[in-house]
Amino acid sequence: MSHRITIKKIILLTILFLTSTSFAAVSKNSQNKFSDSLNQMGLSNHWVQNNSLWIQNPGGFSKMDLEGIGNSLCGYNQGFFVVTFWQNIRTPSGKITTVTCRD
Repeated sequence: MSHRITIKKIILLTILFLTSTSFAAVSKNSQNKFSDSLNQMGLSNHWVQNNSLWIQNPGGFSKMDLEGIGNSLCGYNQGFFVVTFWQNIRTPSGKITTVTCRD
């Protein structure tokens, strides 16, 4: 019985891995556009990978506000990427919330 469970887990993990790596990364040009727009809004940000954007909460934004900002970034059909909001992106510390964007 445990052998079947192990095989099922391996198959599920393989499927998850293959589907998660099949998402296209956000192009460098699009990363720059996102960063420029966020900088104009006073939001410090950094692309830590082609599919991972970190944004620092300047203070005064609630978790719901930040999720709204993250979801608005998803509306540009740029592929799969994750937006993570932090109290401080330099350390990073104080993770607030994460929004996952998919085409």
